[in-house]
Amino acid sequence: MARTATKKAAKKTTAKKKVNKSAAIREFAKANPKVGPTDISRALAKKGIKVAPAQVSTVISKMKGGNKKPAKVTRATKAKAASAATNDRVSFSGLLHAQKFVQQVGSIEEAKSLVDSLQKLQA
Repeated sequence: MARTATKKAAKKTTAKKKVNKSAAIREFAKANPKVGPTDISRALAKKGIKVAPAQVSTVISKMKGGNKKPAKVTRATKAKAASAATNDRVSFSGLLHAQKFVQQVGSIEEAKSLVDSLQKLQA
């Protein structure tokens, strides 16, 4: 038991001050806007802050609002867009057939009701 307590105490005394690397990158990048990620990484390393150029690049892109990802286009999205496009386009002959159907059943409301019922049966 005494050993673990001694180790914990030793760690506390030798612990380094934590540095917010992202904040350091942002500050340096704002002060030196024309400097690239590799040079920023080297300059911060001289100050004792070790960061990879890739991390610098990520932080800079997020500063500029580059963390916004475009929406994924899925099959469902494509199908929905395709059906919306076809729903907007109605053929003249299709309209004539619909008109005859409405006349046969008596009203548009009745035609809608029948089509809804048919859709439920097919699902």
